[in-house]
Order: sequence, then structure tokens, then C-alpha cells
Amino acid sequence: MKWNTSNIIQFLNVYQQYHLLWNIKDKDYCNTKLKNEIFQRFYNELNENQLIGEMDVKQLKARIKSIKDVYRQELHKIEKSKKSGSGTEEVYSPKLAWFNEANYLSEVLSTRNSKSNLDLSQNSEEIEPDEDGQNCSEYVVSNNESSCPKEFHK
Repeated sequence: MKWNTSNIIQFLNVYQQYHLLWNIKDKDYCNTKLKNEIFQRFYNELNENQLIGEMDVKQLKARIKSIKDVYRQELHKIEKSKKSGSGTEEVYSPKLAWFNEANYLSEVLSTRNSKSNLDLSQNSEEIEPDEDGQNCSEYVVSNNESSCPKEFHK
């Protein structure tokens, strides 16, 4: 079942009610048994609202991840535009019609900084084998910390 904007907004409104599923700050967030029970209730409510269609639990979890990822990307675009030194009129404005409905996720989702592989390879040196003859072909990053697995260090 393909979701349109209305379906996503309806989903987000139902999802918001199930704090345990999305709020990593909830004291019971790591309680897998309780979380599975709550997820089943959530799944049933979505089914009652005719948002599930032929989707199974695995597909629903993938859909949730996808929605969170898209929302996180929009947050990242906003943050990036603020850091660029742009004026307030040049700050990125989200294009998602459902962005505001997902704002409750902003308190628990953080944007992730990524690093280019080019930066790492341009500022690195290959590590020689250690005295045991172990060959660690990983790299020493520019701050002289090895990115080799711990077993290569003494």
C-alpha cells in the first residue's frame, strides 16, 4: 500500500501516541517484551485505521525507519543551512507536507555528521605489520590514532 501525505500524517498522529516506540528517553524504551506488546497494539490500531493494507510487521518497521530517515535528512538540511552563515531568509525550509506533524521526533532524532572517504584517505598513512607479523592494512588518521582493530595494538 502506497501512502500519500494524508496517510503519513494519520500514521504520525497514531505513532505519536505510542511514546515507547519512538522516545529513546522513555524509561521502558529498552524493555523489549513491553515494546513488542505496545508495537502489536500500534499495528492493530493502524490496521483499524486502514493504514496497513497487506503490510506485515517487518514492512511496517521498514516504513517507520524510512519516515524517520527522511525527517532526519530534512532536519540536517535545516541545520546545515543555519551553519553556512546564511541570513534568516536563506535558511532551508522543509518541502515535506508532513514535516510539522513529525516535529515530536526532533527531540529524540539527531542528525548525523558524515565524513568523506576522500578526507580520510588524503590525510592518512598505511600502518606497517606489528612485531607478530600481523598486517593491519588500515590507516592512521590525521590525529595519529590508529583505526586498526584493538587486537593489532599492544
